[in-house]
Amino acid sequence: MKKIILLITCNLLAACSLWNEDISKYSSNSGSNRDPYDPSVEVPYKNIAHESNKKVTNMVSTTYDQLNRFIAHRMGGYSAFPINDYQEIANLAIWLTSEERTAAEIKDKFYENAVLLHNAMYVVNKSLARCVKFTSSTSGAEAGNCFVNWKEENADKFQKAAQEIRENADLINLQEASFSTNNSVILQFLLNDTSPNGADGEITTIKVNDTLYERIGDSNTFQNEDSILTYNSVGKELGLSYSDFGTYYISDKDTNKILIASTPFAGGYNSREVSNIVQNMNFSGQAVGVVTNNNNNTESIDISGNATLTFDQETGISTLDANFTNWYDIVVQNDSTGTIKFSNYKNNANNYDMQVSGSPVEGTITANGADLSVKYYSQIPTTGIPTEASGLVQYNDPNSIKLDMAFGAN
Repeated sequence: MKKIILLITCNLLAACSLWNEDISKYSSNSGSNRDPYDPSVEVPYKNIAHESNKKVTNMVSTTYDQLNRFIAHRMGGYSAFPINDYQEIANLAIWLTSEERTAAEIKDKFYENAVLLHNAMYVVNKSLARCVKFTSSTSGAEAGNCFVNWKEENADKFQKAAQEIRENADLINLQEASFSTNNSVILQFLLNDTSPNGADGEITTIKVNDTLYERIGDSNTFQNEDSILTYNSVGKELGLSYSDFGTYYISDKDTNKILIASTPFAGGYNSREVSNIVQNMNFSGQAVGVVTNNNNNTESIDISGNATLTFDQETGISTLDANFTNWYDIVVQNDSTGTIKFSNYKNNANNYDMQVSGSPVEGTITANGADLSVKYYSQIPTTGIPTEASGLVQYNDPNSIKLDMAFGAN
């Protein structure tokens, strides 16, 4: 009991030391006013930059400014036992709502910092503040049991709060995302202010390896002195949140001549990649790409179509099935031999000969040597259950037909 009283006393002293401080740059006065925002504003923490970014990509992103405004709004002027660092509160609120936290885990957090836990619980739901009482009889076990019991009794409220917290207080920056192509090009977004505490998160630049292209207005096109890059996201059509895929091309700024033809790309946030998938998965989505006849570089066709993606948890093998209206339908796996199957060949508009080598067996040509690269993503990767995927396919046929393809699914 002495240990508990001592810990609680220390936390109370910590709280008292902050009592008269200006607890946030969002406080209009020092002391108790933690929420300077007009309560009549429906969403004072809305990420305005996201509306502009959606012209380029649908990938979610948040900012420090958004986080601070969201926590200030959730605190709603609450001034008892304040914590100065809103990011600390946000991090613990995310922790509380990310997985099935046990009473024992929350008990440990209580003894680490009871005042911080008190604030984080308040952010989840105001009524949870009662779980951490600053009295000599308060214990970590009591706080843990109180939180778990409330969560079980208020499942809908908890899930709604958890989603709002993840969407607004879980820092994720578009500059952390990267996208690859089959020819070793890396694409990255740059935002209008790279200062972590000042960035409002709007895309202003795209970096292609070491070459920079500045965004043209509020569009999906970017330019430098010589050329224009057009970024065509297909992932935003599917509503992908943590990854993206599509094609880009580069044209001469003066003549509109194509300098770099349509190039498939795919990628996302490494921090949201699910590396240990715990069950079989099935996704549906789309695929886009380019088929080229290497014997005649002027012969190429753009392909697009529907796709399905499966993951076999026992073997670890992913299988992509894509159907195209102007080429083959394909099934490709990332097994040890890179199995790829072609069926249902369709002529393209220009009647280029884009047929692969091999003799069909029951209408299907089976070959090896395909490269299927796929990554799976989730808002909470530690669950082991992905919610979306994106990747690339490349295949060079002995008949000089080359396939470059990107895909995404959810």
